[in-house]
Order: sequence, then C-alpha cells, then structure tokens
Amino acid sequence: WKLDFVTFIRNEHALFSTCYVHPDHPFSRRDRRCILISVLMMDFAIAMGITVWFASLDVSETVENVSDYALSYIFGAIMTLLESILVTFAVCGAGEKCPTCIRDMCK
Repeated sequence: WKLDFVTFIRNEHALFSTCYVHPDHPFSRRDRRCILISVLMMDFAIAMGITVWFASLDVSETVENVSDYALSYIFGAIMTLLESILVTFAVCGAGEKCPTCIRDMCK
C-alpha cells in the first residue's frame, strides 16, 4: 500500500505533482505549474483585499486574530475548490470516448 500511496501523491498532490508526476499522465507538469501559480495568485489577491479591508476597520487584536484564523481555513477551502475547477477544465474526463475525427481536428 505504501507504493500506491507514493504513486498517488506523485500524481495528485498540488505541489509534488509539478515535479514528480508520471511522464505519460495526460495532465502535464507545465499545466500543473500554471494552475498552481494561478490558484496561489488568486488566493493571495483575495487575502490581500480582505487584509486591507480589516486594516481599515478599527477592531481589537483578539477579533483580528480570530478572524485571521478562520480566514485561513476559508482560503484553504477556496484554494482547493479553484484548483479542482481548473484541473477539471484542463483535463478532458471523457478523453477515451472522443471520436477519432475530433482528436484529428485537435492535432
């Protein structure tokens, strides 16, 4: 089971798969890097916007710490959701069912 776990991590982990994915996997390393960078940039932009908004409010340090802690979980969920959406668009799930004529047009 350890070998299966290592193979799963090499192909599915957002960071590790950018370097260690199997060369024959339909979702290339370059595509993985592009998606990882775009998700990180979107998440960073949202976090900066909320941070600037919190800085403009006059709240206590305790409220700010609690909200930062809660937001870290929210941003993790947003990052996972965005990555899943981008990966779905990047890899055709029905690639084996595509007619030959469509594959020839895409070459």
